[in-house]
Amino acid sequence: MRSEDNNRPRLFVIKINAHHYRKLRVMFNSCYCTDEEGGASSSHPSTTTNTTTAANCIATNGGGDDRANIAYRAALFTTIVRYSTLLGGQQINDLRGGGMQGAIHDSIFNCLSKWFSESRRNSSSSLSSSSTTSSHRGGTKCFTSTFNSAMPNFSAFPSPGVDGHFGLCGDFFLSLSLLFEADTTTPPGGPRWFELNPPFSPGLMTNMAIRVGKLMEVHNRKGSELMCIIVIPTVRVTNNDRSCHMPKSKEKMEDKKRKRSANGEEGGEESSNAKLVSVVNTAAKQSFHMLVNSLYCKSQVILPTREHGFIKGGQDLRPTKFKESQCSTSVIILGSKKGWTGANDAKVFENELREAFTSKHRMEIEQRKCASKGC
Repeated sequence: MRSEDNNRPRLFVIKINAHHYRKLRVMFNSCYCTDEEGGASSSHPSTTTNTTTAANCIATNGGGDDRANIAYRAALFTTIVRYSTLLGGQQINDLRGGGMQGAIHDSIFNCLSKWFSESRRNSSSSLSSSSTTSSHRGGTKCFTSTFNSAMPNFSAFPSPGVDGHFGLCGDFFLSLSLLFEADTTTPPGGPRWFELNPPFSPGLMTNMAIRVGKLMEVHNRKGSELMCIIVIPTVRVTNNDRSCHMPKSKEKMEDKKRKRSANGEEGGEESSNAKLVSVVNTAAKQSFHMLVNSLYCKSQVILPTREHGFIKGGQDLRPTKFKESQCSTSVIILGSKKGWTGANDAKVFENELREAFTSKHRMEIEQRKCASKGC
């Protein structure tokens, strides 16, 4: 090997799994082209799997499919590198995919749409457990990434400029009018709802709580309907201001370890989980109390540790998708005065929400085992 070959820069290869490569292509196509009738394309990975119209449109209007592919890959490369940089260069190691917060299941958005969308307003006064909705009308997913987006309306974090190539509808902290103007699923004055699962950073979470409070005040003055569904770690404090989730004795710690071993779950030091809970609770404390003590707080549903789950944050890199939650989670429902009260259906809503949050991790593991054995 020649000496100059040793000094030649190595190629930097970025990775993304096939599912997300196709998903983001649909989002990119939807953002930059029109359909065959001249209207805006509505293709989105959460609502349709037909990408032919959008792809043909870019090829026609953009001067050829090669140009469309180049533009898409440039936007995709920039987005992947931006998120990788924010997470400490996770693309350097194969399939590392760590450091990014988990996302909620698609089934949860279906549940929220059912209870807070325009279809609920037009239904009977009480929803039956069998009623469903096929769209996310009036809903916006906030603090997401392009990779985790599961709704046509989403507010990306933290790179709205880069994520704009894939159809984001605004910055949650800058102008809520951008979010509303971009939402074509709800008529003016119709009910709107935001799902917020913010990064567990103390300052950002506090600013989010303040922003939500101001937003509620605006909608109260206008007499309009708005619901905010906020997913953050549960904070419980004792007189010593410590989390109640900590094991109270060595015996309980050992008992939990034996149960996990019997269930075939991965081991791990209890002290590590205790430290994780402590860090998360510290980050969430101020914003948590601001939200649950708000005049607009209508309900709080607490999901216990390991009894619910999320989608892995690095899902665009990982071969598996689901994980169990290592901390208790609170789903806090805030609403304007005209918003949903839930007085008659609160228990039904809570049961459906808990079911939607059920962890899919073990099911996924069993399916992979079955596939490897040729079941």
